[in-house]
Amino acid sequence: MATLTTHEIAARFDELARQEKWFDIQDEFFADNVKSVDPPHSRISGMPKAKQLFVKKGRTL
Repeated sequence: MATLTTHEIAARFDELARQEKWFDIQDEFFADNVKSVDPPHSRISGMPKAKQLFVKKGRTL
């Protein structure tokens, strides 16, 4: 896989965001060990430690 410049990454992110492809953004840009930190009393609190759990959490909102 080729290394992308900051400009290329930003352009791709913008392209997907304008199409409201939020899960595609997660698939392309989030690391496998991404962490999600929520406020202490949030209804979705928890701290997934894997990309699959983080994506699953996002889909439940």
